[in-house]
Amino acid sequence: VVIPGKWTNLVVQSPHTVTMDTDVICDDFTIQGGVDGGGTMHTVYGDWLNSGTYTANSSTVLFKGTESPGQAVGGSSTTQFHNLYVRNEFGAVSLNAPTEMTGVLLPMMGTITTNGNLTLISNSSFSGSIGEISTGAAVSGNVTLQRYIPPGNAGWVFLGCPITGHTINSAWNDDIITTGFTGSDFPPPGYTFN
Repeated sequence: VVIPGKWTNLVVQSPHTVTMDTDVICDDFTIQGGVDGGGTMHTVYGDWLNSGTYTANSSTVLFKGTESPGQAVGGSSTTQFHNLYVRNEFGAVSLNAPTEMTGVLLPMMGTITTNGNLTLISNSSFSGSIGEISTGAAVSGNVTLQRYIPPGNAGWVFLGCPITGHTINSAWNDDIITTGFTGSDFPPPGYTFN
């Protein structure tokens, strides 16, 4: 048994599947087979390379890079993290492959460059979010935000736009039929409320 450390690369080769039952510290974390994250903490000082299957469950991944040119999420598979914390002292984490969040993305230090690859997943169990962005941290690039709406006829659904500088009208009016406010699809122009 090899216990990974800050200077050790962790590789899960195909066709193996590993279930994490203890916290792990490593340099590069490479997935070619399968990894079940369990409820553990993975502290990664290098890159995350997923060309297999990663099942996050309630795990947390901490990117804690200390070397130039920063860190990256890559590989040929989509990685769905639950919680992802970024404390990159060198300043950069680049999302070079599709990356999904079901928990919290917490930028503590450094810039997370999305390259259009970040999706905040929303379903009946989870809703991904971006936590407090600390001084010295940033999220740069496009982020896709999902919002789960339960099935059935509720008559109405309360929606909000959790993105600073946007409203339902500016963010979603081209995707969802809206009613009841100036600029909405209904009522038609010229209609006045009593």
